[in-house]
Amino acid sequence: MKHFRSAGAGHLVNTSSVLGTKIRKFAGGYAGTKYAVEVLSEALRLEVAGTAI
Repeated sequence: MKHFRSAGAGHLVNTSSVLGTKIRKFAGGYAGTKYAVEVLSEALRLEVAGTAI
């Protein structure tokens, strides 16, 4: 965010997977890491919503 604020704009791209929202047998660890990306991305979106970066 420090870089985006100093630049005045920017894009952040996070790569996840469908397993970030759906669980499959024997993929718990992988799904957990993808869910973490989903949740952190959503939290960041909510934190900066409505701000002029």
